Amino acid sequence: MTSTPRRAAAQPTQAYLSSLAQAWLETLPPAVAPRKLAASFPRLVNRIALCWRDAALAGMLLDDLLMDRRGGRRGFAPDIAAELLRLREWQAMRVDADADDRDSGWDSRSMAINDRDSRFDRDSRFDHDSTLSRF
Repeated sequence: MTSTPRRAAAQPTQAYLSSLAQAWLETLPPAVAPRKLAASFPRLVNRIALCWRDAALAGMLLDDLLMDRRGGRRGFAPDIAAELLRLREWQAMRVDADADDRDSGWDSRSMAINDRDSRFDRDSRFDHDSTLSRF
């Protein structure tokens, strides 16, 4: 007779939302914030909040929560599954928007780092001295 491995008992810290998770929930638009998930499964919201800054990791975690990869799982209640799906879709749109910004060359990170883009270097466009001497 084979026994299936049992999950370890939940730790007391998994029974409530961490301060990081609470702060993360407040940053989300109200239509996206998974409030029912937070009430029913605070440990999962704690994990999502920890992973959120890493877009790839957050996406994988949300995908794993949405898909049954082990087989035979009950799944989440429909309202909680809908929250997870909305969060995953919003997270994917956010990642796509960040990629679009990077592709355009105008993302806020590079603008904050570089005070001037070499593509718009004034010295490469024209000779300022000769232009000014015409006036």
